[in-house]
Amino acid sequence: MRVGFDATNILGHSGIRTYTRELIQALAIEFPEDEFLLYTSFTSSKKGTLQRIF
Repeated sequence: MRVGFDATNILGHSGIRTYTRELIQALAIEFPEDEFLLYTSFTSSKKGTLQRIF
């Protein structure tokens, strides 16, 4: 299954941002056969940060 997430507000340290990052990572571990896509309008430097996290 292909699952998409709006990752526009995923970077930072607020509660919902941390929760969202942890949720995506846990889902990816629990369901390795699925594909998780992060959609964002970040600049290339922030996209690099997302790639390092995930």
